[in-house]
Amino acid sequence: MYPLFSLRNVSLFYKRPEGVSKVALSHLNLDIFQNETLLIAGPNGCGKSSLARLLAGLADHFEGTLIYKGAEIKCYSRRCFDDVALTIQEPQNQILMSTVYEELSFPLEMRGYAKKDIAGKINEAASLFGIERLLHTKTDRLSGGQVSIVAMAAAAIADPPVIIFDEPDSHYDFQARSAFERYLVSIRGKKTVIVITQYPDSMIAADRMAIMKSGKIVAVGEPARLLANKELLHECSLYCDDHQNVRGGGAVKSQANEKQPLLSLSGVGYIHKSGDFALEDIGFDIFEGDKVGIVGPIGSGKTTLGLLIAGVYKPDSGAILLDNRPMSAYEPKSLRRMVTMALQFPEKALIEYTVRGDILFGPKQLGIENPDKIAEAMLELFAIEELDDKNPLELSGGQKRKTALAGIFALKSRLVVLDEPTASLDPESVNELVQVIAAKPQTAFVIIGHDLRFLVRVCDRIIGIENGRLAFDVSKFEFIQKYRLI
Repeated sequence: MYPLFSLRNVSLFYKRPEGVSKVALSHLNLDIFQNETLLIAGPNGCGKSSLARLLAGLADHFEGTLIYKGAEIKCYSRRCFDDVALTIQEPQNQILMSTVYEELSFPLEMRGYAKKDIAGKINEAASLFGIERLLHTKTDRLSGGQVSIVAMAAAAIADPPVIIFDEPDSHYDFQARSAFERYLVSIRGKKTVIVITQYPDSMIAADRMAIMKSGKIVAVGEPARLLANKELLHECSLYCDDHQNVRGGGAVKSQANEKQPLLSLSGVGYIHKSGDFALEDIGFDIFEGDKVGIVGPIGSGKTTLGLLIAGVYKPDSGAILLDNRPMSAYEPKSLRRMVTMALQFPEKALIEYTVRGDILFGPKQLGIENPDKIAEAMLELFAIEELDDKNPLELSGGQKRKTALAGIFALKSRLVVLDEPTASLDPESVNELVQVIAAKPQTAFVIIGHDLRFLVRVCDRIIGIENGRLAFDVSKFEFIQKYRLI
């Protein structure tokens, strides 16, 4: 093998609107070899995504020497790396076409494939990634997990020699993760594959791993050897050994026999504009202080259910009562004081010019007293004080998510819906979120996710959704036994 990429003393800067440069990579040295599978791991904000963009020809100004295919890049641009495919951390931002079929067809059309060959390639990719039934689905109707898989298939379909996956498994369920792993097995040793992750132990089959911290490479070697170095992983926020909440304790139990539920769903159904059923005959109660997990396959209706619980969507059938009143009876501001939701893609909720401004926005809109004190408390609670005056759009995926969560918690609602809250978070940040939720014993939480170990750490109860219907509603202990999580 010979180096396909060579970076020598590379530093990368992002220019802010006020003219100040932000250092994303600092004096970085790294060789990436042809046809190897390389993991790049590190905590939130360490520069992983910046490195991915640099290698794909999408970065801003950098200094140092960057060599690709044996030639130094003198006039840096995307055209220098047009055979490098990249799936970004926020895949919904790279979906361009109106249907999945068109999205998969687009990269092939751009490369001059014949129509008869395009159809064959699309069917092959759809089978490999398990998205056959989505081919004629509108892309704006996809769930977060489905968006991630479609973006991955679109990046892979033109058979690029180099492919970079930036946190590809943030929104995956078991089936999607299996499809991704099958794809990696099928191309191993045939392509150069770079996988950026915050959970490297799930990718131990890679050839090498590089660990980053504060814009620098701090270790490179065989994954098994680096993963055995627990001290190094702790220093880089990549190791999680806090399982104290897995077996229970701490969460407030449902009080079904003592008082009225905070939220009650009865026979709830929801139909998409296309006429397809998203949810049908959903019914359950949530009580003050309950911590309830919602699980199910990608596209099963979990996010739709969350949007109904938060009052963003209105049911087409059945009833939703909030504090024994129809949810439709609440004025918008009153409803937000009662229930709110953190979206699956946090950047959709970031609208201000600073992190502090985003946290302040909700409390100010709702007229909550002492919004500045609340903002200070949220910055400390989510350990993002150093991001106080940063532009949210400049943050890493994990930092964006923490900022969005801080803004939601600042509203002090009685019921909080969290959609895939651990996606893009490093293990240390996940531990912090566990503690934040545990510190809210009177707040009810509905937590949608594929991170089953996180769910059983924070929830007392797990509800399963499959094909738009209620599949089960069990205690977390029954759920743990069913899935043999511990």
